[in-house]
Amino acid sequence: MLSKGSLLRATLIVVAFIGVFVLIITLRSHDSSKSTPASPKAVATFPAKHHTWVVWRPQAPNEIYHFFEDTQIGIAPYASDPGVGKIITQEVWLESNSNGAIQARHDIERLPDGSLLQEELDTTSTTIIIRGPAYFPIEGNASNPFWCVSKGPPITTNGSITTFPYYVDTTGVTQDGFVASIQSISKPVPPAPSAITGTSPSQALTVPNSVHEWQATGVAQDGHDISKVRIDADDQGRIIAFVEDNFNSAGNQIGTQWYSFGQIEIYASSAQLPSTIFAVPQQVTKGCNS
Repeated sequence: MLSKGSLLRATLIVVAFIGVFVLIITLRSHDSSKSTPASPKAVATFPAKHHTWVVWRPQAPNEIYHFFEDTQIGIAPYASDPGVGKIITQEVWLESNSNGAIQARHDIERLPDGSLLQEELDTTSTTIIIRGPAYFPIEGNASNPFWCVSKGPPITTNGSITTFPYYVDTTGVTQDGFVASIQSISKPVPPAPSAITGTSPSQALTVPNSVHEWQATGVAQDGHDISKVRIDADDQGRIIAFVEDNFNSAGNQIGTQWYSFGQIEIYASSAQLPSTIFAVPQQVTKGCNS
């Protein structure tokens, strides 16, 4: 059985963009054990049930995307998820089908010290999640360095990401009172992927030195806390970073959730890439539980 924190981490991108961290905020952002000094209060411009801020614009069909993503959820430890409160770096591979929808995803998540937090493989036939050593104190089975903990429905039925990249919905953010400006990127951005021997990407979506910032303050998903949101995008509106900080009525920060994308490299699906990219990871040392 996967923990609530683990399930949320496994589908972070989907939850973040569809519900703007609705589930994450509910389970993780109220870190009452730790808070930061009071932040100046601001007039709320958007309600808890706000307009759409993010939209998908699928790229061309039959492509493979390779990039790194940095993510932080929460400001204090969470008992069932060793990644909470830390910056997690994810190496991500995505493959689109003939319709431009994502049909395979391979995600390797690492802690700040470089050790494996967990690995996930989603395809049209299966979903597998593998735990790293940080989960030993939580889930046991310390005799195996890595093991398969879940084998679930395929990507077409488990609600996983279906299109990529993501763009600012300028209509929605304008309706919710976001203020636009040109700024430096608000969060650290991971590096570009390393070169792959024998092949090169057909296109690279680079990270600009400055971004179009959209920023606003409003009501958090719980209906009473304050949420401060900043979205950084390039000239085409593609999202580079998304930040949401939550504050209580006293102005103390009680939670955070943010992510940033590094350079996205795009390959044709016919490119000569390592066969392991969308294969069952070799770290599986134990049969999966359905």
